[in-house]
Amino acid sequence: MMQLTASARHIPCSCLQTCLAAFPHGLRRAPAVADLVLVSLIRVKQTPLLLIVTLLLAAAPCSTEAKAPPQVLQDLVTADLRHVVTRVSDFPAPIRRAFASALRQRKLFISDAGQPFQDTDFIIVEPGHKSLPTRRLRFAFRTNRFFIVHYEAGGYESAAKTLVFSYPKSGLSRYMWGGVDWNPSNTPAELIRQIHRNKVMDDLPYIW
Repeated sequence: MMQLTASARHIPCSCLQTCLAAFPHGLRRAPAVADLVLVSLIRVKQTPLLLIVTLLLAAAPCSTEAKAPPQVLQDLVTADLRHVVTRVSDFPAPIRRAFASALRQRKLFISDAGQPFQDTDFIIVEPGHKSLPTRRLRFAFRTNRFFIVHYEAGGYESAAKTLVFSYPKSGLSRYMWGGVDWNPSNTPAELIRQIHRNKVMDDLPYIW
């Protein structure tokens, strides 16, 4: 069960007990993230109702096994790990458009691998400086039929996300599958192992 900090004392005890007792298995999916969200809500003195909603979302049942589609798993065997992409400008145009659409952006706005990005939710933009993207590419690579993008998301998420797009010889690319891992993979080979081991979570409609 999640540990509550002393700062939670001013929230009605009955409210917390009702929320937590509803989930005897505890916050299994991401207890650290759920605790961080809870503490932030307490600090800004949000209403108990919002606290309940947050806990319900954090404690929602998760699948015991996250599994990529069979065609993706099969095609990962053909991954070309000799040509790893670390710059967004090197993405094929159809992939850039599909990726921007998945992120709900008009134009793709994400930092290249190793470049600065907005990794916290506390944003300060100094005069004369542009705001940074809230996402940063780790790497991307292709298989015979798919293009795999692995990137970091900043803010309270602090998660690594993987999106798989179709990679047609011509025409439009489209989103095929995606998942989340709290720790980013350092190499495509490591990511492939994580996917095959069902460690990349796809149990919720995540915001990419």
